[in-house]
Formats: sequence, C-alpha cells, structure tokens
Amino acid sequence: MAGIAAFTLASCDDGNEGAIYNLPESEQGYSFLTESAGASYGPGYEEKTYSFKVARNFAGSEATINLTVDGANELFKVPSTVTFAAGETLADIVIGIEGMATGSSYNFTVALDSTNLSSIGETKGIAVTELQFAVDYSWTKMGVCEVSDDWSEETAEIDLEYAPEYNEEGKILCRFPNMEYYLLGPKYITPGYHFQFFLAKDTFDPLGTLAVAQLMGMTNGDDGNIYWIYSPASGHTFTRENNVYTLSGYVGYDEYGPSVKAGWYYNMEFKWTEGYPFELPDEGGEEEPEEEVGNGFGAIVAGGTADNYAGTYTATFVDDGKKEKSAEVTLTKVDDNTVSMTGLFGSTYELEDTGIMLNLFGGLLYFQPDQVMGKNKYANEVYVYSYSSETGYFYDEAMLVGGFKENGDIQFVNYSYNDGDAVDGFINVFMVGEDGPYLGADYIPCNVVLKAAEQAEAPAKSIKTVVESLNDARTFFDVKASNTKSFIRK
Repeated sequence: MAGIAAFTLASCDDGNEGAIYNLPESEQGYSFLTESAGASYGPGYEEKTYSFKVARNFAGSEATINLTVDGANELFKVPSTVTFAAGETLADIVIGIEGMATGSSYNFTVALDSTNLSSIGETKGIAVTELQFAVDYSWTKMGVCEVSDDWSEETAEIDLEYAPEYNEEGKILCRFPNMEYYLLGPKYITPGYHFQFFLAKDTFDPLGTLAVAQLMGMTNGDDGNIYWIYSPASGHTFTRENNVYTLSGYVGYDEYGPSVKAGWYYNMEFKWTEGYPFELPDEGGEEEPEEEVGNGFGAIVAGGTADNYAGTYTATFVDDGKKEKSAEVTLTKVDDNTVSMTGLFGSTYELEDTGIMLNLFGGLLYFQPDQVMGKNKYANEVYVYSYSSETGYFYDEAMLVGGFKENGDIQFVNYSYNDGDAVDGFINVFMVGEDGPYLGADYIPCNVVLKAAEQAEAPAKSIKTVVESLNDARTFFDVKASNTKSFIRK
C-alpha cells in the first residue's frame, strides 16, 4: 500500500503537471502496485500467460529496469527486465504459466533494484512482490454428510466432494468445502477454507487427512490463525462404522508466525447420509455408450429452458409395455418454471385435457403425480399418476423426469431417486362412487419419447448437468417413499 500511495500522489493530479512530472530525481523511481499477485485456475486451464503491472512516478523517456526472480519453478517463464514506453507510467510484466499440474500450488518472488524505488518523503515503493499460482481440482459432489465437531459444538449438512483428477493408487482425495464456516458461520469464519482427507477407493475406509496443518479460516486473538491438525504419531485416529466416521486430532495455532503449535484436542464425526456408498466412474478407456431400451428409456443427456421445450411433438410410446402407439402432443410454456403437456391421452371418456403440469428444475422436466388434468363426460375429475408397466401399479409420489436425448428428442424416464419400484409411464384415472378408480384413457403411455419435426440435436446443458439436477431435486421436491395403488377395474 505504501507503493500505491507513492505512485498515486505523484501521478493522479492532472491539474498540476509540476507535481506529476517534475519530481526531484531523488524521489523518482519504480514500484510494484501490490505486495502479492497471482491467480488460481481449474484443471485443463488454457491460459498461457499471466501479467501484472509495475509503476513509475514520473513520465520520462523509454526505460528498461532489471528484475530478480527467486524460487520460481522452471516452468514459469519470467522476464529478466521490464520496459516502460516513453511517457508511460505503467508497464506490464508478462509471465509464461503453461504446464502447471492439477492439484499443485506455486509461489515465488519478483524484485526490483531497491536503489530505483519511488519515494515521497519517507514513503517508499514496493520492491518485492510475491506471485502465487494454483491449479485446483474440479471437485465433484459425491454425497451429503451430517458433520459435527467439538470445536464448534454444532452440526451441519455439508456436501462431500472428491477430486476426480487425483490419481494416487487406491486413494480418493475428499473434502468438506467451507466446513467450519458452515458450523460456526460468518461471525467467526472466513469462507474458502476446506477440510481435506483421504478415503480408500474400493471400500471408502478412512485413510487420514492431508499431511499438513489445514487452515480453518479463523483467527483467535493473540493465538493467530487456527488450524486442523491430524497426526497418527500423536495417537490421532480416523475410523468408521458403516456410514459413520470419527476423527480425532488437534486444533493448532501459529501466533501469526511461521510455525504451528498444537493447542487443543479436537474431535469430529460425520454421517454419510446421502450418496453412500458412492459409485466412482470407470477409469481409463472410452466410456461405453449407454444401452438404449425400447424407445431409448434412460438416455437423457441435457436439459433446457421452458422455451427450449415448448412446441408440438409426435409422441411414441409403449401401451402398458405391450404395443407401440403414438399421439400428437403439445408442450406449452406456462412460466419459466412450468411447462404444460396436452394430448398424451386418448378421449374415450371425452376428456377435457387441461394439461399435465411439469415442473422445470435444473433444466429438466419433473412430473409429480396425483394431479387433476381435466374432467370427463361424467363430470368426474380425472387424475394423472405415474405407472410401472413391470408391476402394474400406479403411484402417487414416484416421479418421472424428462430431458433431451442426443438427437433432440425428449425422453421421460424414472426419477433415479424414487424410493421403491421404478416407474416408466403415465396413467389417468377417475373415481366412480365407492367402487374405486377406473382407468380413464384409451391406453397407458410408457417409455414416452417426444419427437419434434425440426429439432436436430439437444440444446446446450442449462443451469446444471443432468446428474446434478437429479441429485438436487431430492431436496427441492422433498422426495419421499412411494405409495402404491392397484387398479380395481378397467
């Protein structure tokens, strides 16, 4: 900040050229703008260079000054000089950054000759700046855990993430992002500090944490920065029983200095409540194409907006799992979060089709059963439910989900987090007296595919990936166990 002040006072007063350009030679000089710079990138980053600025507090002729680099990995291409154009007070230092490894961090310093520093009175410019670079993992969600520890004395639901790019044999690198922030909140914790640990690939047994002390994102008076410490040599343990994990360790502190001391005992527990056990993707080789069944049941690859889905389609489906049929179907945008589907059912009972409402979440269409879709000629309200051609039951809570296939067709499939039997179709029913429900359509559409006349391919994935949307929908729709109802008569 001292360097910024020295530069600012000498160069921002456009109404006083003498103050800007006619400083005494003893005060003229150069300075970095900050004491640190750098950037963080993701896996497969494409940036080839990184640039930051150096300043001078006078607008002189062209000048070249020397730079000194200390501690830089040989992959970084750092120039030995920087040149100011005539009349310019800022110049760019451009560094080559290709070749940084995923999961790695780097730091080094770049310095100016201290005899050339800018100066206004006793205020000096910044002679050395530290460059910090990192390439983080992509961090993919693998579940949700109930996490608690005796440092916060709180419990919170926190996503469990793993680093797909981490490749040490037999290990998965996992983390709880912003763990102590979720436990203690913004009053005590700065976000951006994550608790990282290892699980076994095949068994998900605990294998320890990072070997270094990990910052919590908290300071504590004279104790300085606060850390998580795990040291098996000190008797610390990391164990599990089924999906419940327990870890012991220390809370450390650094007194704002370079070394970390053990301060307090630390215990944590987490229960892996969602996504356990997690199925890791296959490693190596080309991914096997998804096998299509019937009309491509299960081959959703993309979502879209309500505008993407709106249109007229030819629906093809299997009637109760037995015979191919078709119908003309219209999807209409109700609002940004709702699409109405009409025309799927026949009209034996002169159904006044007011539409099946589909909720749009994460780019996918979610059908929630037990909804009225119109009245028939008997003035009965006609309900639409989800249906399983395998069991012959219809369901009042199991959801169907629709999305785009590779070729642009829309496919309706079983929602993967339904609790119980899989559903593959729609059915509408109405009640007659005390006799129970009647099947109210000409057919029961299962494995429904909608084909638009001009749709060439799936739109770009919107908002979330298909997998993320399916997972996040569990909370959004408050997914419960699926109840069943059998037909009384047709």
